[in-house]
Amino acid sequence: MSFNPSEFSFEDRAVEFPYGVVLTMRPANSIDVGQAQTEASSAIHDMVMQREALTSYGVPKSLLEGSGEADEVDGDEDSVSDRFRNYLGLSSFISSVLLFEQVVTRWENVSGDDGAPLPINRTTIGQFLLYPDMKRAFDKVAYSVEFAVREEGNVSAVSQPGSGEAEDNTAAAAKT
Repeated sequence: MSFNPSEFSFEDRAVEFPYGVVLTMRPANSIDVGQAQTEASSAIHDMVMQREALTSYGVPKSLLEGSGEADEVDGDEDSVSDRFRNYLGLSSFISSVLLFEQVVTRWENVSGDDGAPLPINRTTIGQFLLYPDMKRAFDKVAYSVEFAVREEGNVSAVSQPGSGEAEDNTAAAAKT
């Protein structure tokens, strides 16, 4: 498989997801990904220090409730926040929530317990991505360009350092 940039459109398009959900979105570009990861890394510090901050990202309070002391899990001492971080990959999750905010403009067939459509906001996005298979499906589409580039590698023809090829091409173009 060869990477062809023209195969990837950064225009919004409707993408079907599990359970009949349709997202109007575009694949993320490297700037989108970088911004999401940078914001996630700074936010994670606060979240780890104050677990309640995770609720604004749609993390259920049931995952955060507890005495705050170490809980016994299969004979190992582990806190609730450690279990969540190990189970879901907190950094990846928060980055996906933030990336979702950047690349998704609309969703269909996403409703609350009462059947009413849910607004797109950070909390509902987090709850959506916690739903089985949704984060994986979202990441597959959102990171499709990055995955293709990584798979293929850098396909640009690059002049060898010191070869002068770039200077020759630039000089010829400048003369014409």
